[in-house]
Amino acid sequence: MRIFGVLFCTLLGVAIFPIAMTASAQQKKTEVRADVLAQIEQELARLEKQGEKEKGPVYPRPCEEVAYMLLVGLTSQGQLVKEPTPEEIQQFGKNGIDKRVQIFSVAKDARVVIIFSAIQDRTGYWTSKTATLYRRQGEKWVERGSGSSAVDGVSLPD
Repeated sequence: MRIFGVLFCTLLGVAIFPIAMTASAQQKKTEVRADVLAQIEQELARLEKQGEKEKGPVYPRPCEEVAYMLLVGLTSQGQLVKEPTPEEIQQFGKNGIDKRVQIFSVAKDARVVIIFSAIQDRTGYWTSKTATLYRRQGEKWVERGSGSSAVDGVSLPD
């Protein structure tokens, strides 16, 4: 058992009450509501349009980083898919020497896929991170929006 938070009320003279979560409770996440996913899709579309105005040599553009942060935040409401199906591996990719793929289930019909790629170019080593929201339509997963981030050095998750 892990202590998640502490409630402390000095005005009432109440002692500290630990609020504990068991490991199983920590792993149980609720699905993201359909209306919330629709709002996220709208925001990703808006950020993509904004990106057309953000010209320049900077990679990734600010709107791409905002979209990446939005999608990474969305993953905290879902669960990491530890054993992807063959269909998911074919659609989203698989781990390689210089690439890591993490798939998060955020709803029955929604996945966020984060791809970490180690890059070496004339500027040195860096890690490209891309997060993409996919929604199921019929039998296919359809991309609904994505964002990118980059960090110096190679930083691939296990």
